[in-house]
Order: sequence, then structure tokens, then C-alpha cells
Amino acid sequence: MPDAPKLAPRPGWPLVVANPMASGLADADRRRRMVASIVSAVERRTGRTPVVADSTAEDARAALEQARDAELVVVAGGDGTIRDAAEHLIGSGVPMAIVPAGTANVFGAALGVPRGIKGAIDLIATGRPTSVDVGRATWGAMTDRGPGEATGSRAFVVACGLGFDARVMAGATPELKRQLGFGAYVVSAARQSARLRPVDFRIEADGVLHEIRGLIVLLANCGQIVPRLVGPRRPIDPTDGFLEVIVIRASGRTGGIVGLAEVLVHDADPHLRRRSVRLRARSVRVTADPPEPAQVDGDHHEADWLAAECVPAGLRVIRP
Repeated sequence: MPDAPKLAPRPGWPLVVANPMASGLADADRRRRMVASIVSAVERRTGRTPVVADSTAEDARAALEQARDAELVVVAGGDGTIRDAAEHLIGSGVPMAIVPAGTANVFGAALGVPRGIKGAIDLIATGRPTSVDVGRATWGAMTDRGPGEATGSRAFVVACGLGFDARVMAGATPELKRQLGFGAYVVSAARQSARLRPVDFRIEADGVLHEIRGLIVLLANCGQIVPRLVGPRRPIDPTDGFLEVIVIRASGRTGGIVGLAEVLVHDADPHLRRRSVRLRARSVRVTADPPEPAQVDGDHHEADWLAAECVPAGLRVIRP
């Protein structure tokens, strides 16, 4: 098999992006073998040898900037790498295939992409492109007059939120994820639970105001508590044109556990339970008093307010 070209010979060429910092790709020999298998699968699907960006994060970003003209984009990495690709592909119609090689791989799990590398690579050649929703998050600081101008904005494929979840994501450092994989989030959650504090959330969901005292507000496009193992009884559907607004309105660890159990067990739409709230909305804005950190697909941001909107059918993904 000839080496894949490192620069696109012409517009429309398929593209493979493999994040060398992803936990499943850190070993250079393993990454080389995986990329070779991906290239073979792309050739079976398209009849072309793809462009490959797998050496540095800078190479990957540069390649993705040209991805809107690609015939196919294959992303090997975790949810952050997939999110970066989605940022460039929203609305383009370019199909994206996923090889889950990160820590949690929540997005791939939600779409039925095989967890095993071989199965995911085989799907590149045999799967069907399907339109799925994407989120767009914006955040910023408060002023004396209310929410100020945005200081950041980016796409998300899984979820964003304020509160405990963001603190857990910040505590799951890259080093800890390399050592423990998904266990890094468990360790971080245990550490953060000792410092739980309720705050006053102001949530505007499709123009309806909800004022709730609680621990976390999550704005989810898809996902499970433990990918492929534990999720809500009513799944979060990434094709329905809505975001799920999930609030744990508790004051401590015990109440938080009860609230989480309510989210998992109850399937009413919406549900307003003693310790939890679950709504659907196309557009949401959240503020917290006192301020809480934000997370967007696992990336931590300092912010006083967070807004999100659903982009229906904004991305095409190869699914079983």
C-alpha cells in the first residue's frame, strides 16, 4: 500500500485526522498501524488514498481548515478531537467517520460506533451517512447591567454545562486521563464531591425562565453517565432537534445521588422532580450565583454565563 499523501493533491480528497495526544494513539507504533488500517478502509469506500494528518495537533488543525471540501473525513481520537472536526464541518454535508481512541468516546457510543478499533474501522467502509444534531456554546462574563459580551464560542457534540460537571472535567487532567483512562473522571468526581456547594441557577430555556438552586446544569446533545453502560431511561436523542436541559437541584452529596437517580429512572417529558429537572429546548442561557465554571465537551472555561443552541442536522456521521 502506498504511503498516504501528507498534503491534499486537490480539493475533494478524503482526509484522516489522528490525534497523537489521544490516550489510544500515544504509542507511535500503534498509531502507525491504526492509521494504515484506516487508510485501507477509506480506499475501500472512496477508491482514493486519503490525506493523513497524524503527527502534531497543529497538522490536524491545518488539515481540518480545508476539510469542508473533503469527500470524507475520518477522525481518530476522543470527543475533543471529534468536536474540533465538527467545528469545521457544521453545515458542509461532508460525512465524518469516527474511530474512538480517546478517554470516554461518548459521542461515538451514542451513535452506535463500535467501541473496538477494528469494528470502528470496518464501519468506515460499510456505514451509512446520517444527519445528527450539533450544539453551539457561547460564554462570557457578567457586568453591572447583566451578561456581557461573549468571550468564547465553539461547537459541541456531547454536552456543555455549569457547576459540578465542569469542576470534574477540570480535575481530570490530561496526565490523569493517560494514567487511568475513564477512571480519571471517577477520581476527579470523588475529589470534587467533598467540596460540593449549591448555587442559584437562572435558566432561560426557549424563553421560559426557571430559577433553581442546585449543583449542576447540563445542556446535552447526547451521552450517557458511563458510555455504553449507564444512561437515562429516556435516552438523549442527538437527532431530535433539541438539547436536553438536566438540572440536579440538591444541596449536598446525598441529594446529588438522589437527583442523578431520578434523571436515570424517570422518562417523563418534561420531568420536574424533587431533586432533578429535565427539559428540552432549542436555545438555553444559564447564569449562576455565585459564578460557577463552565465546560464544553470536557474543556474547562471560566465563565459567568453560558448559552447554547441546537443546530439541527448540522453534521453527517457514518453510523451502522
